[in-house]
Amino acid sequence: MAHPLVTLHESALTDLFLAVNLIQQFRIRHLPILDEQDCLVGMVTHESLRQVSRPIDLMRLRLVSEVMTGDVVCAASDRSMLAVAQLMATQNVSSVIIVEAIGNETSLRRPVGIVTERDIVQFQALGLNLTNYQASTVMSTPIFAVTKEDTLWTVHQIMDQRLIRRLVVTGELGELLGIVTQTSLLNALNPTEIYNFAKILEGKVLQLDLVGSGE
Repeated sequence: MAHPLVTLHESALTDLFLAVNLIQQFRIRHLPILDEQDCLVGMVTHESLRQVSRPIDLMRLRLVSEVMTGDVVCAASDRSMLAVAQLMATQNVSSVIIVEAIGNETSLRRPVGIVTERDIVQFQALGLNLTNYQASTVMSTPIFAVTKEDTLWTVHQIMDQRLIRRLVVTGELGELLGIVTQTSLLNALNPTEIYNFAKILEGKVLQLDLVGSGE
C-alpha cells in the first residue's frame, strides 16, 4: 500500500483548486477526504473533478454566507401597515421581514412573515386603510429559510419551486441572520464568472489527465 497517504479534510474542500494542486503536487489520482474525526467520508478523483467543472455544478460550491445581506429591515408583527409602508419608503427597500423575539432574548429575532411592496399595492387597491391593520394580518407566511451553510443551488431550487424572490437566512435557534434575494443570487451567479471559473478548472483537470497518461 502507498504510505504516507495524502488526504484533505472535508472542511477545506470549499476550495477546489486546493484539491487540484494537491493531486498535481503529489502526482496522485485519488485524494481521500476526511471528517473532523479523521474518518474517511469520500474521495476526490480526476473524474469527480471533471464532473464538477461543469458551470451548473459550480452553483453547488458557493454558499449563502457569501452573498447574503446581513442588514435586514424588520418590523414587529403588531406594527401598523402604514408604519411598514413608511419603513419601506424611508429605507428604500421592497420588503420588510416581520419578526418576533425569541424567548427573553431581546437581541434574537425569529422571522415569522414578510410584507412586500406588492402586498401594499394590493392592500391599497382594495381601498383599505393602512392604519387600521397590523402587519400580522397581511404578512405572507410561512416564510421560507435557508442556513448560511446552504449552497446557492439550494437557494435556486427553493425560489424556483416556491415562485418566490427572497429567502431569509436563519441560525441554529431560528434567529434571523440575513436575507438572500433573487438579485443577489443572479449577481453571484454571473454567467461570465461561472464560465471562466469552469474553464480554468477544466484546464487544470485536463493537465492532470495528461500527466497521469504519461506515467
